[in-house]
Amino acid sequence: MMTRAVAAMFALIALAGCDRLSSDGRSNAVSPAEAEVRLDDPEAMAETANTTAPAPMSWTVHHDPESPAASYGASGAQPVFALRCDRAAGQIALIRGGGAPGGLGIAVDGADKRYESRPLRGDVTGFEARTPLDDPWLDRMSAGGARLTLSANDGQPIDIIGGPAIRRVVSACRAPKVEPIDGATFTGALPCADCPGIDVTLTFQDAVQPGRYRLVFRYRERGTITTEGNATAAPPDVGPVYRLAPDKGGEISWIEQVRPDIIVFRTPDNFRSDAMARYPLTRTQGQVQ
Repeated sequence: MMTRAVAAMFALIALAGCDRLSSDGRSNAVSPAEAEVRLDDPEAMAETANTTAPAPMSWTVHHDPESPAASYGASGAQPVFALRCDRAAGQIALIRGGGAPGGLGIAVDGADKRYESRPLRGDVTGFEARTPLDDPWLDRMSAGGARLTLSANDGQPIDIIGGPAIRRVVSACRAPKVEPIDGATFTGALPCADCPGIDVTLTFQDAVQPGRYRLVFRYRERGTITTEGNATAAPPDVGPVYRLAPDKGGEISWIEQVRPDIIVFRTPDNFRSDAMARYPLTRTQGQVQ
């Protein structure tokens, strides 16, 4: 079982006094099959007296490998603000629904920055600004608890919260593009508390939408354990994250594709782990037999 091998590795690392496992970059708790996730902003609902409250605002993250995006607005209405990754240009598009083009101001916790903008194409009302991926303002907007105020040439400023949704788009856009994982085989080794080591082979039979996987643990001087099951893609952090669910039950395992040719195990509760990253699996030319 994969859980046994991973658990043994964590135990060995703990005994050796290695670094504590990091929770940075944890995937948001959503169903792996979901294409979008809504991040509610309860403060976006205006307090009203003797009137009908406007529709609540929230973030929606669109998990498109080619062009990840996030939009903020009421359900069923045109977003009031959105970010979209333009990977080819190395830019993030900042899109404001409504208002007049000419400038977009984004204040974060009181500090302000302005961007030149241009009208949106087609029948959609609004304008768009562009900024390079290394713009430090993106990091300020992505910080947990960040408060954003959007202002344009006309109209009232709009106050929203930043944080996770923006961070997902920026992180995904900055990360190197990875190749499809279907049909690929990855190999590597894990430490073992009571054997010389564990040789690992993980093979994906087809595209992970969902797809099938086969995982082989060869305990040196002890024997081999093989599991098969379904692999599904979860919302990405920096690289794609995959959920491995064995056919015969048992605990679900998680891996992350950090480069086109490298994957690493995550913790059983789907956290990134610096300790696990020391034992990557490398892509080979092997295929499912």
